[in-house]
Amino acid sequence: MNLEEAFLRYYKGTCPDATKGNENIIRILAASMACLATRAMIDMAPPRPATFFIAITGPARTAKSTLLRTLRPVTYTTPISELRGGSPEAIIRDLDERRHSFLIYDEGDQLVKLSHRYMDTLPYLLNQMYYLDPIHMGRTTRKSVYIDSESYFTNVYFAALPGQWKEVEEIFGEGFRRRVLVLHTNRRIPYFKENRIDERAAEYLAMIQRSLRALSDVRVRARVEGLDVLAYRLSKELIPETTKSCIEEYMYKMVVGRILTSCTPVSLELTVDEIVSELYENIRDLGVEALLDVSSM
Repeated sequence: MNLEEAFLRYYKGTCPDATKGNENIIRILAASMACLATRAMIDMAPPRPATFFIAITGPARTAKSTLLRTLRPVTYTTPISELRGGSPEAIIRDLDERRHSFLIYDEGDQLVKLSHRYMDTLPYLLNQMYYLDPIHMGRTTRKSVYIDSESYFTNVYFAALPGQWKEVEEIFGEGFRRRVLVLHTNRRIPYFKENRIDERAAEYLAMIQRSLRALSDVRVRARVEGLDVLAYRLSKELIPETTKSCIEEYMYKMVVGRILTSCTPVSLELTVDEIVSELYENIRDLGVEALLDVSSM
């Protein structure tokens, strides 16, 4: 079993109704976590971090928040921490202490309120985090903070109703829209349906945690080739330029993330070192050793 399969089984065992019809969203979430664990970088000019900013949108009762809440536990017992969110100042101070991290906004109302309250500062901070740019905050009530470029790695996840997300995009602007991969879920969760958690879900979760701990011990620098065949088709699509730019960026990231999730084994029988060793072998067997440089810390 590989990491992607373990994610799908863990989600199915934990929240079967949220999983049904959302398998591709779960695959993307798994890829994003693999890139976060390895702090993956895309080897291009200039180099680009494989950070994922993902927004899950859809009507009420379509498992948007459930998909993100179920994602949280995969990082327990790993070096990856969750940022507490809040004001930009609070995020910066927390990021200074938790350099390997992710941030979740799973309440649409809260996200809209924050976007109005910090419309001048929050979009700029998220832009810095997306590119791993240096972050500086002068002294306010506490000491000043300086976070050097690429000394941290953070993914950000959002969940909101379509109208809420549209409002956030309008406030944050075009640059923000280009950096967020928007995923849609439409399948409504049935009322009063009683599902029991599969006992094996805890085992799949433990496997995922062990594999993410192993991935956190390596660094990935990837050179993705061959996507230029999509250039003409994308240029002809009748969609906004910001959407085209978003598709281009995330195609590179998804290639790297899917290679990692398909090549990373999951097993409670394997040690962390053995998981890393099998990852190397599986990547070589895939024939992409020249494109994906995986090195131990």
